Amino acid sequence: MGKEWNDQEVERLLRRAVDRSVPDLWAQVSTAEVHPLLNDDGIVPPPRKRKRPRYWPVAAALLVVFLALGGGLWYWFWPAAYLSIGDGPDITMGVNRLGYVTDVASYGEGEALLDGLTLEGLEVETALRAMSGNLGQAGYLSRDEVPLDVTGGGRYGLELLHESKQTLEDCAALWAANSALPDPSLPQVQPSSSPTPTPTPTPTQSAAVSTPAPSPTTAPTAPPTQSVSSAAPSPSGSGSGGQHGANAYDAEACQQIALQHAGVSASQAVFTKTELEHDHGQKYYELEFYTASAEFEYKVDTTSGTILEAERKDLGAVNYSLEEAKSIALAHAGLTADQVYFDKAERDEDDGQVYYELEFVAGGHEYEYEIDAATGAILKYEHD
Repeated sequence: MGKEWNDQEVERLLRRAVDRSVPDLWAQVSTAEVHPLLNDDGIVPPPRKRKRPRYWPVAAALLVVFLALGGGLWYWFWPAAYLSIGDGPDITMGVNRLGYVTDVASYGEGEALLDGLTLEGLEVETALRAMSGNLGQAGYLSRDEVPLDVTGGGRYGLELLHESKQTLEDCAALWAANSALPDPSLPQVQPSSSPTPTPTPTPTQSAAVSTPAPSPTTAPTAPPTQSVSSAAPSPSGSGSGGQHGANAYDAEACQQIALQHAGVSASQAVFTKTELEHDHGQKYYELEFYTASAEFEYKVDTTSGTILEAERKDLGAVNYSLEEAKSIALAHAGLTADQVYFDKAERDEDDGQVYYELEFVAGGHEYEYEIDAATGAILKYEHD
């Protein structure tokens, strides 16, 4: 039985047959090339040109990005020079052109110097300061010069060697200063509520002791220019009343003169400055030291032991010592004393407020603290 076709199916079959057998005149005309002289009126539109995709700009941009990325990675990860520490050497650090450590290798005793440290990715100066605690404990910073050498890098290597030597010299100076800090168990001077009156000498007293030494808690009553050479310790090799040659009083003798004038014992004072100065041929020691209640500045002549200048500045209450301030900072940072190296640990004063300024390094990180000496409060905290 044949299929019955409806009108719609018949129409669709006829249209398909016409599309296959009859050409598309409009498509042929629109794509045919017509000479401009035959197309004056513009009835026939010009043929549309197919645009070819241009891949070369994209390829060029990708190439530039690839080269920049590859060059940056090479510049960062490829060491331009190798810095060696120790005679072995004990440690070798690869350093890139940007001054950052790319890799670290240790040999023999050098393994102990890297204990608990991760130096990759740090600047060379920061890495050396992070190692300075271990270097000091191992005795490297106590030498006249830390064995340091560089391999490769040309001029950059020489600059790297010079800067690294300077950094280690600074670390050695800080290590020596920290080692010379006074024992925190020694007694501290407490501020006095009222000055001790100066006793009046009796007629039977000798004129040589008409003015007794001031109490440790009493402000100096002698004028700044008063000579106390008679009370000062005699320089070695000369009598108390003889003539002294140039530089007869060394740094220690000048310190004793200043302490005696200030009425402070050596165990109560912390010297922050002892420098030999020259002024128009005159030599003197410029001294700065502090106690728990005051700061002092002195200038003592090295020939006669005369006090040229004396200045005292009373401070606010000091209830916490330097070691206690360190403990507060370490507890806040969650660290112990054997994990850190202090770059800076000193007492400072601002408008009568005494505080401790602390800077230390641990595990490649830097910490900065300011601890109030009266309350133990943390005035400032920074962590890098």
